[in-house]
This record gives sequence, structure tokens and C-alpha cells, in this order.
Amino acid sequence: MHPEATHHHHAPRHPLLWGVALCVAVLAGCATSAPQPQAAEAIEVAPPAATAEANRTPVPTPPEQPVPELEDPASPAKDLLRDTLAYADRALDASATTLAAAGLPPDAVGCWHSPAGWIKPAQLVQALLAQPGIHFVPHTPVAQLVPEPDGWQAQDSHGQLLARADMVVVAAACASGKVFGSALGHPLPLHPIRGQMSWGLRAADGSDDTCFPPFPVNGDGTLVPAVPTSNGLAWYAGATFERSCADPVPDAATQARNHQANFTRLQTLLPGTAQHLAGVFANPAALHSWSQVRCASHDRLPLVGPVAHVYPGLWLSTAMGSRGISLAVLCGELLAARLHGEPLPLELRLAQALGVERLA
Repeated sequence: MHPEATHHHHAPRHPLLWGVALCVAVLAGCATSAPQPQAAEAIEVAPPAATAEANRTPVPTPPEQPVPELEDPASPAKDLLRDTLAYADRALDASATTLAAAGLPPDAVGCWHSPAGWIKPAQLVQALLAQPGIHFVPHTPVAQLVPEPDGWQAQDSHGQLLARADMVVVAAACASGKVFGSALGHPLPLHPIRGQMSWGLRAADGSDDTCFPPFPVNGDGTLVPAVPTSNGLAWYAGATFERSCADPVPDAATQARNHQANFTRLQTLLPGTAQHLAGVFANPAALHSWSQVRCASHDRLPLVGPVAHVYPGLWLSTAMGSRGISLAVLCGELLAARLHGEPLPLELRLAQALGVERLA
């Protein structure tokens, strides 16, 4: 529910949402490699060790999965685990027919996620920007935030005023650290993690249809088999996790190593598809890459909320790791709820676990 509908006595001010331009640029760059909404299911395959264990000791799937006890019963991780298992209850064991469609043996261990879906990131961003109250200003890099008595100034690298507001929400992935740090006087503990996907075009005549599963497959790695591009259908496999790598474009040697790492994962995930693509991975002219940088916090949880009271009007929403597409909207709801004193979209302990206050 909109905050104005529940708090008639309070007229919320519109914050300056800096960082949207960077976020849009990053997400729009994913558009060519992002899964498209062609299907609403996906399969998740366990690694070979899990398959072997399952073969040794067949165990029927219980109707409800108990939540394992963690060392700290008050840990937010326990709540996250409960939510994960609740979602897992909606996933069924993959049937022999489904496994066969993925080119896997009937005794492979896999889950069929019927509620899963694919989205187009660029279109999602456009839909979010089309919401009432949003004024998007592209190609306007903010270099620093400067406090003033009644709010904040956003300035460019030459100190020129770009915008002024009583509130600022910094939501710019790893770039949040520089801009946020300009206001705090010290950097944020953000960690860049580069990821590279390998991709190539499918056969235009459909002759390779039997070499690819008709749905995405996740496990130790990921394969998205049929992404529409301007040049035809493409497959995408990946992705790497390169810690402390802030440059989104790896050098040639690193790019080659990443391709090999992605191919190794694919050999474990889908041996048949990997065998078909072996020639492509061996041919640099036919193999392409897409890479970008994830932003993570020191404890791998998002940072959402206001800074200490000594910096009134300064808020943060960043560090969403590999799940920015899904977490950005949830974190936005959490931030708005905290700002307007509304019921939280998360349990209190989870909301506290995501708070910027934990950095104090």
C-alpha cells in the first residue's frame, strides 16, 4: 500500500535517488545475456557426489522439510534457510522425462522448479522507472555528496551542483562506496566480484536442438539455452566468481581462463551439451563473453537503511551480490517502509540484519 494512503498526516518528501543511472546502465548491459520470459520452469541438478550418495541410499522425499538447527538459533541465516526450504517445497523431484530432456541419466538427482521464471532486466528497469514520482536524469555522474543545513547537494567531479534534496538514497552498486565515502569521510566495506559468462549462437536451422535442454539448468554453474538476440538464438553458460576484481573487462589471458572454467562447470552440469560445445570453446572466433561486477558486503548481505543520525537524510541500498534483480525491489520496499514507519516487508530480525547500522 502506498505510504500516503496510510499516513494522511504525513506528507512524505521525495528523496533524490542518485545511482539510478549506474544501476540502469549495469542492468541494461545484462539485457543481451539475460534469460528471456519464454518458459516458466527450470531444473536444478545436484553435483555427481550427491547423485552417487542418493544411489547408495535412496531416501523418499518427505512432504515437509525440517529446518536444520544452526549453531546460533537467533541467526538471521536460520530465517533465510527457512524461507529457502519453503520455496524448495514447491520444487519437485525431476522426472525421468525431464532429466532425459536435459540429456541426463534417469538416476541423476535434480529438482524441477515449476514456479521459476525468466525476465528481461532492461524491461524491468524501464517499468520501475515509469512509476509515478520518478524523474530519471541519465548521463549525469555524481562524484560527491555535500551536506548542507537542510539536506544534501549532489556534485559532479568539478564541484558543480547537479541536484539538491533533503534526502539522498545511494544505490549504485560498487560505485556507492566512492560517493557514500565522500559524505562519510571513509570508504564503505564493499567488495567487487567480477563474473564472466561464455556464450555463442545456436544453429540457425535448428540442427542443434537436440543438444540443448529446452529449459535453463542450474547447479554447479548455469546454462541458459535459448536467449533471443538480434543475430538469432544464443546460449549462455557461467559464471565465474573473481573476488577483488573491480574492472568489468578482463584481459585476454584472464578471459581465456574464465572460458575454460565455465566449460569445466558445464562438463559437470550437462556433459552432453558440453561435448557438443567443445569445438566452440576451442574456437575463440566462435566464442563470446559477457562480464560485469557484482557488489557484495563484508557479510554477503545487502546494506539497506539510513546512516547514523549524524548524517540525517543519507540512505543506502546496495551490496546485493549476485541477486540484484530480485533483491533490489525487496530492498526498495524495506527502505520505503523504514522511511515512512510502515510495516516491514521482512521479519524484524531480518530487516535488522540488512541494516546499515551494523557497520557502526
